Amino acid sequence: KDEEVFGRDYGSLTHPDDQARERILFGALQAREQNGYSIEKRYVHHDGRSVWISESLSVLRDSEGQPQGFTGVIEDITARREAEDSLRRLNAGLELRVAERTAELEEANGKLEKLATEDGLTGLANRRQLDATIDRELSRGFRTSDMLSFLMCDVDFFKRYNDRYGHGEGDRCLKLVGAALRASFHRASDLTARYGGEEFSVVIPNTPPEHVLQLAERLRARVMTEAIPHGGSDAATVVTISIGVVSAPITRERARAWYIKMADEALYRSKAAGRNRVTHVGVVN
Repeated sequence: KDEEVFGRDYGSLTHPDDQARERILFGALQAREQNGYSIEKRYVHHDGRSVWISESLSVLRDSEGQPQGFTGVIEDITARREAEDSLRRLNAGLELRVAERTAELEEANGKLEKLATEDGLTGLANRRQLDATIDRELSRGFRTSDMLSFLMCDVDFFKRYNDRYGHGEGDRCLKLVGAALRASFHRASDLTARYGGEEFSVVIPNTPPEHVLQLAERLRARVMTEAIPHGGSDAATVVTISIGVVSAPITRERARAWYIKMADEALYRSKAAGRNRVTHVGVVN
């Protein structure tokens, strides 16, 4: 209203936060650096609230180009700005919900991936991840004939253990054996896996065969140290494992099935020799 504007200093109409910006623009007019400008800013209403306006200001010049005054057009754009602010808040809320939903989906995908590659009982890698890791190591090490070792172990007389102590204790036993494998082979390049049932496997790349044998013996001893009673075993009074290991340079002829077969045959020899022992097969060429 006229009575709310007349008598007020022009500078006092403009919101304090917008005054510096307009002073720069108005100064450019006075310095004849430009002939006009447009700005969106806030006026301070007489009751203290802010009103958004669009202001266009132009210099009026005489025939010789000398400034004679200014002409301005002012439009109340409060409704538009409020609508834009509301839209921005809505978009921000949507972006937040999308980000939250994306994080939820990523977490769900991570859980699915974990289920697809991890054994649910022991937390070790499952057979799918084991096969993929062997194939990857064979592909990576073929050009340089890297050494690859593959270990298979079996809980001795596990069926008797389950029959005597129950499947709940059987699961606990497998978890302890799995933990012993993880503690014995903790390099980032080694992969410990549950092969199936009471059988476990380890992929051991780029390691001297004599060191692999030491690691296998350490694993066997670690399982015995757990001192899990096994009254049905012919090998000891506690749970033990039999181990078969193969170490061989990677060649074109040695695919995943070859390493598994050789380790399985070595495991069979450990069982035939009385169990609770390691049989290591080293191939030089």
